[in-house]
Amino acid sequence: MSQGSVAILSLTVGYVYFLIRTLGETKRLSHIPSLGFSDPLLSYWSALRYVLDPPGFLSREWPKVRNKFIRIPSDTKFVKVPSFTRWTVVPTDSGQYSEIVRAPDRLVSSGKAIDEKIDVQLPGRNKEYVNANIDFAVEVMIMAHVLTVVPASLRSFVNRIVSPIHSRVKQITNFVQPVVDARRAEQARLGENYEKPFDFLQWTMDSAIKHGESDRQIVLRMMLTNFGSIHTTSLTFTNALLTLLAHPQYIDPLRAEIEQAIKEEGWTKAAMDKMELLESFMKESQRIDIIGAVLGIRMAIEDLTLGGVFIPKGTMLASNILDSHFSKSAWGSDSLEFDPYRKFVLNRMLHPS
Repeated sequence: MSQGSVAILSLTVGYVYFLIRTLGETKRLSHIPSLGFSDPLLSYWSALRYVLDPPGFLSREWPKVRNKFIRIPSDTKFVKVPSFTRWTVVPTDSGQYSEIVRAPDRLVSSGKAIDEKIDVQLPGRNKEYVNANIDFAVEVMIMAHVLTVVPASLRSFVNRIVSPIHSRVKQITNFVQPVVDARRAEQARLGENYEKPFDFLQWTMDSAIKHGESDRQIVLRMMLTNFGSIHTTSLTFTNALLTLLAHPQYIDPLRAEIEQAIKEEGWTKAAMDKMELLESFMKESQRIDIIGAVLGIRMAIEDLTLGGVFIPKGTMLASNILDSHFSKSAWGSDSLEFDPYRKFVLNRMLHPS
């Protein structure tokens, strides 16, 4: 490579770095301390550490938030966590997350956070329909990362060219629309004698009529619901199963409770209500074996101030799950230990039979 090429490359890299540093999200959030490096380039190293080991990264960096001898001021109320595409701002005290939750939807929205990922029970036993929804969930996450590195002014154009989601909407519409049409025809035929199905699709159809929405909105809501439930449900069950395999001493007590409940109530909701130890086990599994270190994502729709800290429009807000799940003040001195009877004992204390 010639000296001229090296000079041009160096100037290009320097210019890109200058733009990122002066116009990017890092500049807008410069007043909020960072976990790891805050420099636009060095922050990628912190992002890599976070992606490879989220709990480890947070457990190492989080104590610095409350240590006045480290670079993060002791009175800090929010810090930002790095990723490869953007920063996520989280409160330093898990109790402060309530401010984010209580903020009106016109200022902070979980829906807009999801909309950043997508630009846009039925035949649930149909394998093609199930696979289409699973593929949609994966494609949403892929496009989320692709589009966040594209300038905002070009995202709509790039999305139309490369996104597979539009064709996925058409595919799933071919499953949902016939069911919607059939229900409407049946309702028109039977009139007042029509008994509406008790499921999410019917609720969505009724809501669409109430708000004057199109059938496309019904399809999109079905897809969004499946997007939010497929992997979270499977991960929760998988983690619980792995937790049980790691603690086999609880297999027999759980089996005994389940068998007794089914013997008394059969395969019913009433039987599920009697499986108190199973519920406690599942909740403790979710507390210890978390599916994400930073969850409860919200997006700032407008500039706002939370706890005296300015939050620019477009900022992602979330909660540090590790801080709340392992807090000794909330769970006791054994907060780091797995205790499947934790919720069971608490429920018995709160609701003695």
